[in-house]
Amino acid sequence: MHTLRYDAGAGAYDRLTGRWSRMYVDRVLDEAGVGRGNQVLDVATGTGDAAIAAADRVGTQGRVLAVDISSPMLHEAMAKAGARRIEFAQADAQRLPCAASSFDAIVCLFGLMFVPDQIAALSGFRRVLRPGGCVVATSWATPAQAPFAGLVAEALAEELPPDRADLLRPFSLADPDANAALYEAAGFSDIRVRLETRSSPFTSFDGDYWEPIEAGGGRLGQAYLGLPEAARHRVRERVLAQLPVRSTSEPFVLQHSAWVAVASAQ
Repeated sequence: MHTLRYDAGAGAYDRLTGRWSRMYVDRVLDEAGVGRGNQVLDVATGTGDAAIAAADRVGTQGRVLAVDISSPMLHEAMAKAGARRIEFAQADAQRLPCAASSFDAIVCLFGLMFVPDQIAALSGFRRVLRPGGCVVATSWATPAQAPFAGLVAEALAEELPPDRADLLRPFSLADPDANAALYEAAGFSDIRVRLETRSSPFTSFDGDYWEPIEAGGGRLGQAYLGLPEAARHRVRERVLAQLPVRSTSEPFVLQHSAWVAVASAQ
């Protein structure tokens, strides 16, 4: 059984999922209304892209607390943050170590999909938000709509059927109606779930797209490295066959889409 966790893949995370997730940071902070003097909580901060951008916005009068369940990811985030005024803490999104009504905004980039009890987590978000504060969270659309990871996850699932649910967990909130229902169940109002699409250029398959998988980046890279050599070859060839390329050295472009959920605490 493979341990599909972010811890072991933290070092190469920014070359894999982080490369695409950071493209949504500005939109998320805009939706959350993050500005000078705000108190912001970044849940599932990963390697800290949202927290870093938030700290630059709130200035010295504001506060940014970034939490993640993975200690190695937090270490990567702290190294990237440099001298910025960001508090980092290891914490479970379902049990936030924060006082009630202490934040103006909560952001969660591509983390809610992995939380076992999502309603419990969102209820906790609502508890620590001030009245009128908002949460903004992103989640990937379907594997086909996020092929940078979706193609790899589905190819790995062919080799690891018992791990299929874990491998495809990044896409578990791809239904916008089910996504919105979670916020409603947690007591939020003014809920909006909108699709955002970005484009990513790749210089080549081998040197750009596949390199972070070979380096063990994220959960998918760790699952890939755990396979026997023949199975790794099958995964690689299965993914390559579905990309818009004729060779492993030519450049190509992929689009990827994510849902941006915005909800208010009253």
